[in-house]
Formats: sequence, C-alpha cells, structure tokens
Amino acid sequence: MPNPGAAGPRLALTVGDPAGIGPEVVLRALASPDRPQASLTVYGPMASLLDRVARFGLRLPQDLGARVVDIAAQAPIKLGETSAAAGRVAAEAVLRATRDALAGRMDALVTAPLSKESLRAAGYRWPGHTE
Repeated sequence: MPNPGAAGPRLALTVGDPAGIGPEVVLRALASPDRPQASLTVYGPMASLLDRVARFGLRLPQDLGARVVDIAAQAPIKLGETSAAAGRVAAEAVLRATRDALAGRMDALVTAPLSKESLRAAGYRWPGHTE
C-alpha cells in the first residue's frame, strides 16, 4: 500500500467530512512545502477531492505524490450540508485507514475534521472519530 519510492513513514490521511473543509485541508497540506517526507495515502471520495481542485485551483493528490483510496459515496453529497451519505463516507474512510494501520500497512493515521451530525445521521453512535 505504500507509495513506491517514497521515503519516510507511511501516513494515512482521511479527508473527514466530504461536505466540509476536510478535502480542502488535505489538498492544501499535501501541497505545503513543509509537509513531512513520507509515503502519503489519502482516504476519501475522489469526487470531493476533484470538486475542491476545481473550486480552489488546487492540485490532485496524485500530482503531489500521494496515493488515493477512493471511498465512493452511494448518494449525492452537497457541499456544506449535513447528510447520512457524508457521514457514511467519512466513517468508512476512517475505518479503512484504521484497518490498514492496524494491519501494518500504515505507520500513522492523520484525520481531517468531520461532522458528528453527519456521523449520527449515518447511524454511527461514536462521540467523534478519534474515540
């Protein structure tokens, strides 16, 4: 699962709430000249990443040396709106990245903000995603 040829630790980055600021935060962090020397894998919906690339003139994770694990939404997600679809995608991204970390495919997990309301709408009873 690590990026071929990348040095440093293997980091999983989840995009958080695909209807919120998480995808933009992740893309801006990837583009930062201060980002760590690491093998980076982004977990979340490619559709949300593509949306932020188009809205804000950002670059795709692949163009910045990161790999993407696409967690596709099963229903439309509208920017700025709480929804079960956004909650399911955010939770699945965290769960998938966590499984990869626990299996030894990632060395650490970094999470972007997510909506607790969307998690609850999707049926998750977690108080947040770090618990």
